[in-house]
Amino acid sequence: MTLGLKGEDWPYQDSIDAAKSFGNDMQDADVMTLVHDEVNKIVSVPAYMYGKAKPNQIFDGVTAMVEMVRDNIK
Repeated sequence: MTLGLKGEDWPYQDSIDAAKSFGNDMQDADVMTLVHDEVNKIVSVPAYMYGKAKPNQIFDGVTAMVEMVRDNIK
């Protein structure tokens, strides 16, 4: 699971601690960093979790995520 990073520009950072408390394995990731769990076939990007994300960063991150899913469908 990826919910971004901890820091003042990440308004939902408390969700990281909450997710860990439920036993989730968290991956720190910046606004456009893709996280690919090959075992469970999950791809995520915390683009919208960054408080100062610009629309183009969100768009680029989500587009890259969709392309990775598309390229890995088997």
